Amino acid sequence: MDYSNLYKKVKDSIVNIIQVDSNRSVVSTATGSIIGHGCDVLTCSHCIDLSLSNAIYDKSTNLVKCGTVIFDDEKLDIAILHFKDPIGTPLKIVKSDNLEIGNEIFTVGYPYTFPSEKTLTTGNIAAFENGLIKIDSSVNNGNSGGPLFNTNGEIVGVINAKLGRLSDFLEQIEKAKPQAFMQIGGIDPVQTIQEMLRQMQRNLNLGIGYAVPTSRISSASTIVKNLMESN
Repeated sequence: MDYSNLYKKVKDSIVNIIQVDSNRSVVSTATGSIIGHGCDVLTCSHCIDLSLSNAIYDKSTNLVKCGTVIFDDEKLDIAILHFKDPIGTPLKIVKSDNLEIGNEIFTVGYPYTFPSEKTLTTGNIAAFENGLIKIDSSVNNGNSGGPLFNTNGEIVGVINAKLGRLSDFLEQIEKAKPQAFMQIGGIDPVQTIQEMLRQMQRNLNLGIGYAVPTSRISSASTIVKNLMESN
């Protein structure tokens, strides 16, 4: 299937979400979808941080616009950012109840590091697992919060994870606190290994991702529920 026309249809409604600290440095990056009347952005809860400024970044204009978190469900891993003025054309959200294994899907987002180019990946619904949609499409760091589309260009889910995690042993090393006495030639070996693990996790790609289905989101968010009922 040729997705070029669908990409043109949705691309301007998908935004690059960033978290900015007090020094105006970008701490993390993710993806979001413009919904509602063009003033709201649907993303993942783990893509926002209430202790930082949550914003969207437009690479073409180099402009940053800060939003306000109006919905945040950590358990569901869904959040909504609100902006005072419209930021673009809203995407259509539909129920995910009729999805079946084998259905074609695609997603558009901002993988890897900041700033990133918008990318499209395609695939199929591989399974339904623990209340999530499992897809055989590449999902990378930065794709989180992005839309999962059906072949009509309608949102049926929100990308929130990729398959592939560090083992418990490696996670313990990643979380270990470096000690001054462990330095060798001015280099802390634990700190070096931790950075290697972060890079491994960031670039680990097994071609499998997960998405929160819209039907679950609508049951928790009245904003999304009303949007789906109006379609």
